[in-house]
Amino acid sequence: MRIAARDPSLLEPLEVREQIRRRVEDAVLELLVEQFGRRGERLPPPGSRVQLVRRAERYLEEAGGRRVPVAELCRAVGASRRSLECAFQAVYGVSPLRYMRARQLAQARRILREAPPERGEVKRAAYEAGFTEMGRFSVDYRRFFGESPSETLAG
Repeated sequence: MRIAARDPSLLEPLEVREQIRRRVEDAVLELLVEQFGRRGERLPPPGSRVQLVRRAERYLEEAGGRRVPVAELCRAVGASRRSLECAFQAVYGVSPLRYMRARQLAQARRILREAPPERGEVKRAAYEAGFTEMGRFSVDYRRFFGESPSETLAG
């Protein structure tokens, strides 16, 4: 990453950007598992549950930073709320709502790390990530990452 910081043109090839995106997603998912933990040893989830979660992830990716209600996500992937809940629990050990919140928090963190340390950047990052209540955002962010959004911004 230090080399890319000195020469941003290294990030231009699509395969490089795709590899970075996958690594970021993997890091977010590891963070989810670490944050919420898995309860005991589990059997691997059935393939259909994994496929359901992947469809949900694609839909959330296409939605960008927009907040997606669980009911909308269920309709989009063609599953009942219970099926979606079971699939996310089996794959990630968290509910779809917690998963979506973690994605939003990770997006806000990424924005804050890339932003200049200026007034109003925390609010901008929160709104871009889909948060509308700054107090709730700050509390959730600190709980999830162990530091305030402004501490992340200060770098």
